[in-house]
Amino acid sequence: MIIASIFLLSISAVSWFKKPYVTICLILFLLPHQFILKKVFDNQFNSGDLFSIWKETLIIILLIKTYKEKELSIVKIQSLIVAFVILAVLFYVITDNHITSLANLRNYTFPILAFVIIATYKFDVGSKYIIRSIIYSSLIAICLGFVQQYLLNIPIATYKGTIDFIDDSGYIKYTTNSFRIMGIERMSGGFAGPNDFGVYFSLIVVFSVVLLSSTQRNLGSRLFNVITILNLIGSLACLILSFSRAGWFILLASLLVIFLIQIKSKIKTTFIVLVTILVTLALALAFIPETVIKASEVLTGSISMKEASAADRGNQFWKGVEKTITEPLGHGVGTSDIRYAESLGFFVESAWWNIGYELGLMGLILFLYINLQILLRIIHFRWYSRRYKVLFSFDSYAIALMVATIIAGFISINVVGTTYIYYFWIFIGLAFKTLNKSNAHPIFVNNNKNVNLLPDEIYDYHSEVNA
Repeated sequence: MIIASIFLLSISAVSWFKKPYVTICLILFLLPHQFILKKVFDNQFNSGDLFSIWKETLIIILLIKTYKEKELSIVKIQSLIVAFVILAVLFYVITDNHITSLANLRNYTFPILAFVIIATYKFDVGSKYIIRSIIYSSLIAICLGFVQQYLLNIPIATYKGTIDFIDDSGYIKYTTNSFRIMGIERMSGGFAGPNDFGVYFSLIVVFSVVLLSSTQRNLGSRLFNVITILNLIGSLACLILSFSRAGWFILLASLLVIFLIQIKSKIKTTFIVLVTILVTLALALAFIPETVIKASEVLTGSISMKEASAADRGNQFWKGVEKTITEPLGHGVGTSDIRYAESLGFFVESAWWNIGYELGLMGLILFLYINLQILLRIIHFRWYSRRYKVLFSFDSYAIALMVATIIAGFISINVVGTTYIYYFWIFIGLAFKTLNKSNAHPIFVNNNKNVNLLPDEIYDYHSEVNA
């Protein structure tokens, strides 16, 4: 308890006395390693539960600083978010098991709260530092993934608590079936499982592609560009070796959207993607040819619906639809989380239908409507910014990520994993920040004249500059 308390006090002090972007960097850097770190605090100091609130602690501090300095501007979407948070709290109150459902409530409320703070808080976004935090953290996750898969699988899995037993022949029986697919061992690194591992790296692959194809990144030395390229190759390898179909889908869907909206850098983006795929496959064929063959078997098995879990996705989807329609009032937070058997009432491999079961049809519609409203705002900004020089932002990445995630949420549960959902809302907040009227930096730079505009004011300004 003492070590965990010292850790929380230390990062809280950093968050309170440093600039806000430092806190965002801390969150983004630590998130991919939170599960293995929690196990360290659990196994060594018996204080994993206390450690696990570090994210929420930092977000609360940011929120206090926001109101303290009276810089939280009001946007229309905020009222919808407040309504969603209140609804989640109410459904937490009615649940039977408040202790086990608390983690679910935190994931409903704090990631979206992080979006509000980042999108509306007046501060230097520190893009260079945020981007480097993401890249360096993912490099650590890549290294841990390969160490786990090829060097220390049993020790790491034992430390994480994911092994049930090992029989006399050496066969490993995991606590869940997700650690293998069609008899193939899946890479999971320091994450709770291979699916969380895979969807995280789908985010990183797309982020690296957008970063490298950006003509305005201006992020520093050539060495960092080389590191980003190596990170892209390693991330793609980890994504493939995780055998996460949700991760593969998010990657492909995101890249498709990127190709559609990155008009000026489409050739460059295509080149980066193709070269990365070819290099990764060449290295894989050279060092792990059997894995490449197995990956192709899993892919074809999933597409042809011969793989068991893929074949059942259609049934899972329609089961979720039926349940949401026939029981639209909701059952309480945490009642569809398979981690808590004592409170489990229903579960399907669909994040959104599980939300519908927990928060009711109204909660699901409100959640998706919030996502749609944010997506439309960012698209609006992206369309308008094509006429002007735009400062570096996360807008194209956010659009691709939102489209892919909204679709994937109907066929996968993994988009509401803790690391993914926090990264998702933080990235969306960073993109949406450029729409904030109180932003310290200009949204558009036109004829050396700084112009700060909200979406509703864009049309008037567009008419004036073209009059």
